[in-house]
Amino acid sequence: AVNMRFKIITAALLLGIMAGFSADVMAQVGVPHSKRGTGSLCDYDSRTRYYTWRDIFCSPYGGDMEFIEFCYEDSISRGYVIDKDFTDSGGYVTASAAACGRLEGLKFFLDKGFYLDEVNSDSTQTPLQTAAEYGRYEVCKYLLDKGASPVKKSFVVHKDAYYYAKESGVQSVIKLVGDAWRKWQGLAEARREQYKKEIQNLNLNDYEKFKLKHN
Repeated sequence: AVNMRFKIITAALLLGIMAGFSADVMAQVGVPHSKRGTGSLCDYDSRTRYYTWRDIFCSPYGGDMEFIEFCYEDSISRGYVIDKDFTDSGGYVTASAAACGRLEGLKFFLDKGFYLDEVNSDSTQTPLQTAAEYGRYEVCKYLLDKGASPVKKSFVVHKDAYYYAKESGVQSVIKLVGDAWRKWQGLAEARREQYKKEIQNLNLNDYEKFKLKHN
């Protein structure tokens, strides 16, 4: 019985040591527990560590595509699932590129199928809203040309890109996003008027037409 108890205690101690070692290794290499990840995303030259894509893009190397591609491959090698659903404290990768004004980095991820216009609780602003907030004219222009919506609302404060452009105080961005916003609003109004006309032409009674018009 004593011998059996000794074996059980020894086995438990070994398991504990192995579990601790595994956890330590996972922490060192940054193996994620989810798509948000843990540890460092990118160990550049084994000297400088970056923990979010916002850090990476806003670093002095953020405009160097060799550096961006290195960090992309390095983070994947560390166990991160860097796909369109990956988020960190800066939100989506595309929003981080937009915030730092890194147009080539933004294109890199959009070409890989990352989000152009997504907004939810993980990424509270679209890339366009973020670029507008930081006064990034070239990024805003590119996103608008790609079809990003200037009227879509952010997740938390429910404001559109035009609101964030005005908050930036950058006149060129305010005009660019404002012109796009007015165009989209005009198209929306035209669609509403067309919809009303189509309702009137339907063979429905007045009450049914009223319900369609106001829903």
